Amino acid sequence: MPIITNSPPSTLNAAVRQWLRSGGLDFDAVNSCNSLSLMLRLVRAGHAIAVLPTPVLREQLASGEVRCLPAEPRIPPIAYYASYVKDESGRDVSVVVEIARTVLADARFFTDAPTSAQTSS
Repeated sequence: MPIITNSPPSTLNAAVRQWLRSGGLDFDAVNSCNSLSLMLRLVRAGHAIAVLPTPVLREQLASGEVRCLPAEPRIPPIAYYASYVKDESGRDVSVVVEIARTVLADARFFTDAPTSAQTSS
């Protein structure tokens, strides 16, 4: 199966690149896409394997439509960042960052990936 991930310089691309290389595999055979929803659609249709943030496919994992494959070595956790122009930073930026952090935390976005035992039937 083809592997698909975000294009560089995304954090997800770097994590996949590092993961494949840590297992002694070549990264050059990986396809890229800038849309997480399109990547999920390709996985759901059986056209690709993707490393995706668990919250993006939480419903599909719960329904059994997709499953989490065991990975060795384990895929490292991915950090999330808020980017903004330094000269434009101020109270407004910090308020937006805090709102985003709260919304994502409430949606349980910052969760560990399920183990294969949690997603296998």
